Amino acid sequence: TKKMLGWFRRHAKILMVVLGSAAMAIFGLGPVFDTLASGGGRESGRAAEVIATWKGGEITRVDLDLMEQRHFQAQRFLGELRKQAEKKKGDPVNSLALPIAMVQDGKREMIDDQLITRFLMAERAKEEGMVVSDGMVNDYLAMFSGDVGFSKNDLEEINTVANNRYCSLQAVRERLKIELMANQMQICARAAIPFVPNPVEAMELYGRTMEQIECEVLPIEVEKYVSKVEGQPSAADIKKLYEEGKFQFSDPTGERPGFKIGRKLNLQYVVADYQTYLQNEMNKLSDEDVQKEYDRLVEEKNDLVMEAIPVDDTIQIEPPPSDGNSDGEVSPPPMETEESSDENKPADVDAPPAESNSEASADEGNADEGNTDEGSSESEEAKKEEGENEGDQSLNIRSSKFQFVSTAAPQDEGAQDEAPATKKPDPADESATQAEDQEKTDEPKMVEPGGLDQILEDAAAGQVEEEDKRTPKPLKDVVEQVKESMCESAALKAMETNLTKAEVRVADYFQKRLTWEFDESRKKGDPPTPIDYKAVAKQYNLIAKETGLVDDVEIAADTIGQVRVFMQTMSQGRQVPQLVPVGALVFNEFNDLKLYDSQTINDNWGTKNGYLFWASEKADTRIPTLEEAEADIIKFWKSQRALELAMAEGELIKKKVNDVRSKKMSEMYSDRAFSTGAFTWFSNFGSTRYGSPTGVTMAGNEFMKTAFSLAELEAGVATNETKDTVYVIQSQSELKSPEEVGSDYLENHFFKYKRIPNEVLRVSQLYFQELNLNWNQEFQDTMELKFLDR
Repeated sequence: TKKMLGWFRRHAKILMVVLGSAAMAIFGLGPVFDTLASGGGRESGRAAEVIATWKGGEITRVDLDLMEQRHFQAQRFLGELRKQAEKKKGDPVNSLALPIAMVQDGKREMIDDQLITRFLMAERAKEEGMVVSDGMVNDYLAMFSGDVGFSKNDLEEINTVANNRYCSLQAVRERLKIELMANQMQICARAAIPFVPNPVEAMELYGRTMEQIECEVLPIEVEKYVSKVEGQPSAADIKKLYEEGKFQFSDPTGERPGFKIGRKLNLQYVVADYQTYLQNEMNKLSDEDVQKEYDRLVEEKNDLVMEAIPVDDTIQIEPPPSDGNSDGEVSPPPMETEESSDENKPADVDAPPAESNSEASADEGNADEGNTDEGSSESEEAKKEEGENEGDQSLNIRSSKFQFVSTAAPQDEGAQDEAPATKKPDPADESATQAEDQEKTDEPKMVEPGGLDQILEDAAAGQVEEEDKRTPKPLKDVVEQVKESMCESAALKAMETNLTKAEVRVADYFQKRLTWEFDESRKKGDPPTPIDYKAVAKQYNLIAKETGLVDDVEIAADTIGQVRVFMQTMSQGRQVPQLVPVGALVFNEFNDLKLYDSQTINDNWGTKNGYLFWASEKADTRIPTLEEAEADIIKFWKSQRALELAMAEGELIKKKVNDVRSKKMSEMYSDRAFSTGAFTWFSNFGSTRYGSPTGVTMAGNEFMKTAFSLAELEAGVATNETKDTVYVIQSQSELKSPEEVGSDYLENHFFKYKRIPNEVLRVSQLYFQELNLNWNQEFQDTMELKFLDR
């Protein structure tokens, strides 16, 4: 008997599973077994853990775990259904039904949010009278599987394969009802939130991305009015505000009360100071080492030790002067043929002036109707200046209407005057004559268009020669730079070595702590003594620091929180490089952050320092007591009254400015008002955001909406996004109407090219996100959803 009792004790769990399966098969107790298997029948501490409340009751951790389990069981069933449908059909299935969106795996809070949202959507759908019957589920499964045709027994078998008998088909169908109702509710609710703008909206957004205005602003800081608030909130007011804000975090805009205590971390870290390690390495250098490195750099003509050649910016290339017949543009040279004559030459082409026979030149000039005596005089002056500068070897680009370049004075055409007037000059003879004149005067030839590149290459080659002739700087002037270049690599290596040694020490303690945490008898003993990180820092020439218990805002004031690391993030479906502060990273990984699990980073974008950090303490979110929150409640109450006083002051200034309406605000309030410079409603530099008027902090939608609605010299009042500053705004320029700004967009983009500019699309997506967030917030308020654990 004792042996049998012992055997039953050892195999109790197996017997329960066998008996439960038999009962399910015989008596149809599948749903009961599902509940037991998912932990719904347990009486444990987790069952009492309330995650959130809504107007219909409470949502516990067990509820969320069961929702998550049922969701993925339904997903596995649908996946196997599609697989079997394709196998039965022999071809890929063309589904006529939208798939159930998969809950995105990630942080615990993200999964909870998605599950709770779907649950509340389904409940709201029931309130609105929506129904998903068993027949609708059958229709959905038929459409999803391509209407291949599965019997009830087939579906039972498919579910058995997908979920290994741990979930009944009825449970899957019930989950599908929730998913379908939630999906339909979202479609109906968000039908009025367009993702892509229509033509009228696109025209408006185009103006908001392109049109600039300039304003003058007068800031009024709300904080200065807190001391002017009279009285204190009553006990009833404090109690009311506490109930409104105890489940919410502090609102950055100050519109809602929020007193929930957020997560906090204590980061301990050690710093390898780059400048210290660099100086240590520099102290090891001898004068001979530095002199040898300096000589090597001089021989290589390294920029570190060479004098820079001053840039001569006095040389300017003037545009060709107009000759009175054209607008100064450069024209191609005339194309001469044997049949061409002087009478057929274009009127805007001047013949080169002759040097030997002024009368012949004058006659030739008179033959051209476009020439004037003034033009001839200017030509003589230019010729004289070129003669004076004949010895100058620099590149001289002549002012000419021909598309060629000369490096000297015009050719001597006196030889042409000796030819008979009745005989047409032979082009070959003319070339020969020009060649002889060229040799006599020792002047360079005219360069054809193809030779301009060669001239520029020669000029560039001359510049290279000038660079090679740079003189080295004295060693005493660059000795520190030479030492730094010699020691940088060694300093970084020494930093890395010491940080690695310190990391090994911290990792050793981390392993000991993990062993203690997973030891079944850990409750009987204390955790291992925390590592003395200050002693470790001193041993390896590092600096020991600690943040203390801080939240995600306070950590930004600490050195480690400000260090930025390079990482790839997803933006609009593509990888985008970003520099992210360490403070934001650690709080984003709060749930997965294990105590004393160290990480190493380098501040390559700033000080070049190295850091080894770890979390030594974590404090999760919690609901404060009324006594704990009382100080924050009084502060919130006073800030609301101070905002009202600041707005009243802004309205008085606005009235005075608008009563005058002929003066700039800076003339009336010279010590307080200033110009913002030109700005647009939205800026697309890097990322889409609101514009950044000079001197305005956190300008948001209210500021932009007010500023862009004002007529010239009209004043208005608006707060910034955080509502810590009230701005009196006066427009200094008249804004164009949307029709004027958008006409080019409509004609060229939307109608002609059938496209939406990327800037406009990104702004529309920003509005879409804001509308979506506002709708979700209103939906949660309607369902009275309040999270208790975060």
